[in-house]
Amino acid sequence: MEAQHFEEKHIAEGEWSTGFWDCFSDCKNCCITCWCPCITFSQIAKIIDRGSTSLSKTGALYACISTVTGCGCIYSYFYRH
Repeated sequence: MEAQHFEEKHIAEGEWSTGFWDCFSDCKNCCITCWCPCITFSQIAKIIDRGSTSLSKTGALYACISTVTGCGCIYSYFYRH
């Protein structure tokens, strides 16, 4: 699965790009994130790493950590500097 390419929007610093309930405006992404967050995480990780990471490896590692510990946030912590 390829990472989606988003159009760059010029937003002033400190402004939100979407509203609070706008997560439901993209139903496909909302459902994937809800039921299989490892896919969304691997897409975001690939964007952050500028394509140097594999979607399947990142997603599989996230899924394994989530399954074993119940806390996928352990892996995502390293992307939140």
